[in-house]
Amino acid sequence: MKNLIFKGVLLGTVVLSSASTNAKDAIPEAVQANYEKCTDKRLLSAVRALACKRLLESPESRELNLGKIHHYQAISYAHLRMLDKAIKHYNEALKHSPKNALIYYNRAVAETKQGDTKAAIRSLDTAILLNPSHYQAIVRRGVLYANLKNFKYALRDYSEALRIKPNYFLAVLNRGNAYLSLNQVKKAFLDFEQAIKLRANSASAHYGQALTWWRSGKMYRALGSLEKVLQIDPNHKSALKFQNIIARRLLKLKKRKSEPETEPTVEKPESSHI
Repeated sequence: MKNLIFKGVLLGTVVLSSASTNAKDAIPEAVQANYEKCTDKRLLSAVRALACKRLLESPESRELNLGKIHHYQAISYAHLRMLDKAIKHYNEALKHSPKNALIYYNRAVAETKQGDTKAAIRSLDTAILLNPSHYQAIVRRGVLYANLKNFKYALRDYSEALRIKPNYFLAVLNRGNAYLSLNQVKKAFLDFEQAIKLRANSASAHYGQALTWWRSGKMYRALGSLEKVLQIDPNHKSALKFQNIIARRLLKLKKRKSEPETEPTVEKPESSHI
């Protein structure tokens, strides 16, 4: 059974203080049971959300680590797609734990799902300020900058994440996309090639490589990469559409080559009579 975390103290036995062992001072079983359910990630989100709600409503909640409980409540609501409630509880959690980078990060995820990109970036800014080595937060901020078409800032974040954690797949993949958006095809190709080495079954990495081959004018190689994409994901809509575009382009080129070359007909000038 998990230990309850009280204000500044982790207790091995569930009591209000380390000096109190009387039965009247013990935390009720119902509170302990709700704490177990609230913090058990294996349970359904609805079950956890209800347990956290009951826990926060109990008179004993004043003695609990409210930051942690609000955080778990927020996570449960986020999983249930109840984003307004999730963000409300993230905010409550931060009142009790204002220096917890993970809460800011999770709030940014919820804000992103709500479509509030600028708010999500602000949350990530704080998370990174509190924990400069939080490479997941740095990459997520880079993705948001890329969504805003600010690819230079996105590149800065992806490269910083890779400095902290070399070969982090999502940073490599997204940096390749950012390079491609800036038309830096060679750099993009190298990142997609590295991404494939890191995760050979990534349809996104092979698709990115197909785009770099296309930009380099190597259509057959682009088709080869697209075939790998469709082996991984036969219903990849972008790859299917791209494959058709290349096939039509190659067919047109083939027809042009097969047409016999003829001498251009030049109109003879009219004869002049003197």
